[in-house]
Amino acid sequence: MRRASEDMIPNDDSRRLKRQSNSTTTFDDPAQPSASETNDPPGDIETGESTLVMLPTYNEIDNLEIIVRSLLTLAPALHLLIIDDSSPDGTGDLAERLRSEHPAKITVVHRPGKLGLGTAYVLGFRYALENGYSRIVEMDADLSHLPEQLPSILLASQGHGMALGSRYVKGGSTVKWGIHRKILSYTANLFVRKALGIPVMDATSGFRCYNRRVLEAIDLDTIHSKSYAFQIEMVWMCLRAGFDIKEVPISFVERARGVSKISQNTVLEGLGTVFRLRGTMRNEKRTDRAALISRELGRPTPSGEFQLAEGGGSQSAESLRDVRRSP
Repeated sequence: MRRASEDMIPNDDSRRLKRQSNSTTTFDDPAQPSASETNDPPGDIETGESTLVMLPTYNEIDNLEIIVRSLLTLAPALHLLIIDDSSPDGTGDLAERLRSEHPAKITVVHRPGKLGLGTAYVLGFRYALENGYSRIVEMDADLSHLPEQLPSILLASQGHGMALGSRYVKGGSTVKWGIHRKILSYTANLFVRKALGIPVMDATSGFRCYNRRVLEAIDLDTIHSKSYAFQIEMVWMCLRAGFDIKEVPISFVERARGVSKISQNTVLEGLGTVFRLRGTMRNEKRTDRAALISRELGRPTPSGEFQLAEGGGSQSAESLRDVRRSP
């Protein structure tokens, strides 16, 4: 698979990024079938050959080679998509060297700058769908997510919309974390559960595997989060689309090399995302309640009164105020 640049990727759907049989990344005419439109998927899901692992990178030159070699040793049938945001430390050049060693297994996308984790994964989702992958994995490239724990996540993904590596289910843990970070992370997930009413213990985890049906059911253009809050939004969208989530215990290890990308802005974006999603839920409840009133009491007449569904009477909008406000 050859090098692909973000500026090569068109904004419209007229052309598509896809993996060809000659192991290059190209853009083709939309009239030609993509892998997902043929009966020739990239491989058997049981062997992992139909699994794409996405590795967004920014200044991960000390970690990328280790995780790539670990993954390909653990499961040689995996395909990897490295999405580098023009890392100044040379991570992109390292990714190209690794690609040259494994041209059939690794694709590299170079983006023109630091554009955010969320946008990198959305790019990866589109690539995975176009190329017929059955399972799509998110994984940090800094070795916080242990490659040897990937098989348990892949196994759990069978029959579920998403398998999520969780620090906060029985058997899960964090390694080399200070007490303040533990409190921040656990409290953030508790807040997400209560505010959005979702039954997931670790909605902020970035070690997860999606069934392609989930990504096909979600309108990727409606994803707003650019940074780590993307993980919360995707859990919420997965559940709203009617899919279930299976949490698998993992040990999350604090990075040994490089610098963490989490900042105060990351935390603020997370809060803003939760409030935005909660607002969406409230608006939908109001819409549903209004629709229920309309069905039960009839449509409003030109005079502002509602014609009752049965019988000949009518009722003013003012007199329905209590009905609208009732739970």
